[in-house]
Amino acid sequence: MTCGSRPDPAGVKAREAEVKKKEVSLEAERVKLQAGVDSLMRAETQQAEQRSKMEAQLAALAAKEVMYEERSRQLQERLKNFAKA
Repeated sequence: MTCGSRPDPAGVKAREAEVKKKEVSLEAERVKLQAGVDSLMRAETQQAEQRSKMEAQLAALAAKEVMYEERSRQLQERLKNFAKA
């Protein structure tokens, strides 16, 4: 065999080290991205909870508005009847 047909052991080791370094870098990036995804999911959950609470508050306010409008209508009716008497 000629010298060119066998891989250089030092070159192979260097390439393996480069690949390992890249794998570690990619894993660190994956962990960072996963943390970002987790953070976004938590924020989305919090927003959904806040939206649910706000929708319930809005429904309660709408119900109060209807009640107050009805009470106002009744008072106006009483006032008309009082004025007639």
